[in-house]
Amino acid sequence: MKSPAFPSVATVELFRAALRALARLDAGTDDSPDRVAKPSNVSDSESSAAAELRSALQLICDDAREHALRAEQLLVVLKAAWPTLPEVRAIPVGVTRDGLLSRVLGLCLDEYYRDR
Repeated sequence: MKSPAFPSVATVELFRAALRALARLDAGTDDSPDRVAKPSNVSDSESSAAAELRSALQLICDDAREHALRAEQLLVVLKAAWPTLPEVRAIPVGVTRDGLLSRVLGLCLDEYYRDR
């Protein structure tokens, strides 16, 4: 039997919703990569958006492991899909979009290697 596609449609939708929440908070704000990684430095709504993103990335990493993708393969998939997402295209090109991608990739690696 053929395994479901990677990533699942449901997982992609959760990821896109998380990106929308995070992008709304990033509009016109500082691009420091630590803002998502250090909840003590962020507002409640930003911390909630980061938690939503981390949850979506956990599902993406679980899907990746089920499809026997290595971390570097997962990053290639995410980087290739990144500019095709409407949520990403709505973010101004440059520092803001690049900063968000860096944070997403860093969080993705954290989740991929997190002990379960």
